[in-house]
Amino acid sequence: MTSRADLKRAWKERRAPMGVFVIRHLASGRFLLHAALDLRAGMNRLQVEITPSTNPNRALLADWQADGRAGFEIRVVDELAPKDEPGWDPREELGALKALWQERLVAEGGTPY
Repeated sequence: MTSRADLKRAWKERRAPMGVFVIRHLASGRFLLHAALDLRAGMNRLQVEITPSTNPNRALLADWQADGRAGFEIRVVDELAPKDEPGWDPREELGALKALWQERLVAEGGTPY
């Protein structure tokens, strides 16, 4: 039987999937990219902060208020595999991955917010 302490240790030692996700307004093609060390947490945070009027991105907020959740696509576009190197910091690689996707989405005809 697994004890509560074992479950807590396993949770703390887990490696959350990290990568880049996009929120795209389907009607206009505008998008916003985010890189996150924890994809699930980053996507949850975005969905929480996008709905209130405190969102600093006014264009995104206006589109959200006009079309609601159904007018948007939120999806993971790429994941970054963790490395077992001591002292490895994924932030630089996430930044490069985000820049790569920014270029790709713009080339496909999208416009960043």
